[in-house]
Amino acid sequence: MTDVIRVAPEAPDPTALARAAECLRRGGLVAFPTETVYGLGVNALDRDAVRRLFAAKQRPPNDPLIVHVTSIQRLLPLPEATIAYAAAKAALSNYSKALSKEVAPKGIRVLRVSPGWTETEAAIGLVSKLAAELGTDYEGGRQALMKSLGGIPIGRPAKPREVADLIGFLVSPQAASITGAEYVIDGGTTPTA
Repeated sequence: MTDVIRVAPEAPDPTALARAAECLRRGGLVAFPTETVYGLGVNALDRDAVRRLFAAKQRPPNDPLIVHVTSIQRLLPLPEATIAYAAAKAALSNYSKALSKEVAPKGIRVLRVSPGWTETEAAIGLVSKLAAELGTDYEGGRQALMKSLGGIPIGRPAKPREVADLIGFLVSPQAASITGAEYVIDGGTTPTA
């Protein structure tokens, strides 16, 4: 049976979240929107739920994996804008690494993809708003945002398709031995040590 639970991202109803959590505890699948696609989630420690997830996604059960999408913001928070977001992504990154060590012996791969600024519809809206505040055009707003990030050496944000293609590789048979790793796709924004 399908149960649609609507959750307002700006003001999530704790009752709705509790219903989704209960669905996961019972071994159900939960679909949720992301900025660019929909994700499917299950309790990764429930074998039957994982089997149902593989069936729903039409993935071979001999290659279980979890891909967490974190963000370079965990390393480069913007103090006036993204502290809560950066903290959440830092927590997800740490959780993902720990989970990879816990479930790898059970044959489950866990990977992290950390995009930098990606020119999604939401980002386009943000740049348009910034451009209006600065009294410039879209390209001027785009350049201002890149400058606030410390620059993007390749001169542009990532495209959603590029992030999706990276994830597509990571879920492919060619990446079957990779687990616990983080892949940064940020055009060179993050400084290296």
